[in-house]
Amino acid sequence: MNPHYFIAIDIPDEITDIIHEWTEKMQKDWEFKSWVHRQDYHITLAFLGFIEDEQRLELLCEKLQHIGNNSSPFSLKVSHIGTFGREQFPRILWFGVEENNSLHLLRNQVYDACKQCEFSLDPRPFHPHITVAKKWKGEGPIQLEQGVELFTDKKEFQVKSFKLFQTHLLRTPKYKKIYHFPFSGDLG
Repeated sequence: MNPHYFIAIDIPDEITDIIHEWTEKMQKDWEFKSWVHRQDYHITLAFLGFIEDEQRLELLCEKLQHIGNNSSPFSLKVSHIGTFGREQFPRILWFGVEENNSLHLLRNQVYDACKQCEFSLDPRPFHPHITVAKKWKGEGPIQLEQGVELFTDKKEFQVKSFKLFQTHLLRTPKYKKIYHFPFSGDLG
């Protein structure tokens, strides 16, 4: 199976720990076909799919490095829970982040770089989120209000970089970090 690639913001350990603890509690009450591995939490900026042309990937990485070098760290706050798909039987359960101009600017710059390298991208509007579960299989509709306690205190974290990931569907965790694009001033 050919690996696919995507560009995303990695979620730091302190937020990953909170989300993972929450998912472990909710798995008892919420029946999803699969729960995302804690090391696979991320916010997707662009999904690239399968890449045959290594030179095109190298050119994209040069453009992404330039974006990183000209970006500054910013904060995001995990602030709400939601779903994609039918309300009664969602296909994706996710945590969202508060609106943030720096995040949207970064996503637009990444999208522009991908388009310049002739990648086909998802045209749907950007809804930044961290996927935590897939394919609801419960008997009745999901009750999102049960999961809101995580947000009594919004969880804030610093974004200091973004990464290129490779997908390995038959492994756990499924996503491998291939390239790291730190923002200016970030030594990590």
